[in-house]
Formats: sequence, structure tokens, C-alpha cells
Amino acid sequence: ALRLEPTVVQVWLERGRAFEALGHDGPALASYERALRLDGRHETSLSRRAFLLQRLDRVDDAIAAYDRLLAVQPTAAFGLNNRAGLLAGLGKREEALRDLDRAIALVPGDGNALRNRAQLLLQLGRNDKALRDLDRAGPGHDAGAWHGMRGDALLALGRPQPALEAYRAALALKPQDRATLFGFGVAQEIRGDRGAAAAAYGALLAVDPDHEGALERREELLPALGRSIEVWPARLAGLWRSAGDSYERERAALQGAYRALWPQPQAVPAPLPIPPNPLAALDAALALDAFDVPRLIRRAQYSIGQPQREAQARADLRSEERRVGKECGSRSA
Repeated sequence: ALRLEPTVVQVWLERGRAFEALGHDGPALASYERALRLDGRHETSLSRRAFLLQRLDRVDDAIAAYDRLLAVQPTAAFGLNNRAGLLAGLGKREEALRDLDRAIALVPGDGNALRNRAQLLLQLGRNDKALRDLDRAGPGHDAGAWHGMRGDALLALGRPQPALEAYRAALALKPQDRATLFGFGVAQEIRGDRGAAAAAYGALLAVDPDHEGALERREELLPALGRSIEVWPARLAGLWRSAGDSYERERAALQGAYRALWPQPQAVPAPLPIPPNPLAALDAALALDAFDVPRLIRRAQYSIGQPQREAQARADLRSEERRVGKECGSRSA
């Protein structure tokens, strides 16, 4: 299709999609950019390029790509939602919140945008608004996370009993989730059930033995429950881990000092690197993407003058052979 219609945007777009499906991200990105050189306002090419940059974890480039998309199509709610996630990951929470507000204003029933905004509102301490968004959104594809966030919001609003119910629903789906286990323990403490709280912190420590919050809360609860002796195994385990870490550090330092004092064998020189073959590299790239225009141009430039270079090399070789022959003849005489 490219041979027949190289100036048709849709052809480059479909070519990019095909490369994406095959896992060839570089040629896919180049195809989308070629489409946008033909039509800088082509919305699908803009969105596919932004998606791909986001998937490649090129955060700044992806944000710029979504900026470009939204300049062309300000009502692209998915672009606002995705850019908000990238901005939140950079700590730009207020900017992310503005994008999510715009996305939800455009599509009020967008569950993903509502759940994303609820998560951001929880981080900002706006728990009542977070709970409202969660209830509007519903569980979606990750019900465990939704129940856990509801538990966090309810607990922060001083409602431990509904929070416990939300945490139980979350743990039924994700029994080892650290944040949910810790929240469950805190909610039990607030209700006055110290035994259940200590059990929750113990379950969390079984998953994450170094969880500082769980260690601190459990050590405070156990003496009040008449179980002070149970504090020591956890403390000893912590001391053992700390001692093991110190031993490894000291051992590494001693090994370094020993190597510095002891005569070291002469290092074997590394073999000289084989110079790259630019023609082979171009041919390999073009075998993957036969329509890579910059490489096609470089390949053509390389081919220009190749016969002359080969002829010169043969002449140089003959000249060297004659010189060596003369030297051998003079020595025998």
C-alpha cells in the first residue's frame, strides 16, 4: 500500500498499528510521526503516538504528546484522564486534578476517571469528595482496590464500622494487600478491639516483616493484651536481620581492603573491538522496516562510490604485494 499511496495518512497509521501488534515500537512510532508530518491534526495518529510514548515510560514526551492531542481535540476525555495519571506520577497533583475535573465534566459517568480522581482526592486529604466519587464510579475491573479506597475514606471520616466492612470486602479479593491490612488493623483499634487489631498487624508482618507501622502498633498492643512475651520474637528477628545486613557490609569492606593489599594478577588485555559494518547494520534495519526513509537514503548514499572504493582497495593490495616482493628479493641477494 505504501508503494502505491505513500502520501495517505491512513496507510502510515495502519502500518504503525501493525508494528505495535508485532512489538516493534520504534518503527511504529516512526510511522505515526510520518503520518503526522502529512497531517499534523490527525487525531487517531496523535492519540496512538501518545499511548505508545506512555507505554514506553517516556513520561515527558508522553505529556507533550497529550498536550498536542488536546490542543487539536480539547474534548478528548481519555487524553485528559491519561495525562492526569502522568502528572500525578510526577507529583503535580493539582494539575492532574484539573485534568480529571475536565474529563468528568465531559463524560460524567466515566468510572475510570472518577476512581482516578477519588485516589487523588484521598492523597490530598479530601476524603468526603473521594468517597462520593467512589460511590458514583462503582467497583470497575479492580473491585479489591475500590473497596480498599472506600475503607480508607470511611476511616479518615471517622466511620470505623463501615470502613471495616469495606476492608473485609477488599481482603476477600486481595488477602495480602499491605495498605488494606494496615487500615483494617487501625479500624479495629479505633473500635477498641485490640486483639483483632494485633492479629491484623501480625498478618501484615507475615507479608512484610519490616513494615514499620505494623511493628510499632503491634508492639504497643501486645503488652496491653498480656502478651508481652510475643514482642521479643519480632524484635529478635529484626535484630537478626539488622545484624545480617551489618555483617554483609563489613564483609564486603574487608574483602575490598584485602583485594587492595594483595598483588593482583595482570589483567589480560581485552581483544580489540571489531569495527562495525555500517552496510550490514543498514541492511538489517531495512529488513525489519523496508520503508524506513532515512535509512533508505543512507543506504543509497553508501552504495554510491562503492565500486570505486573496492577498486582502490584492490589497487592498494597489489601495491603492497609488489613492495613485499621487492624487499624479499633484496634480502636474498
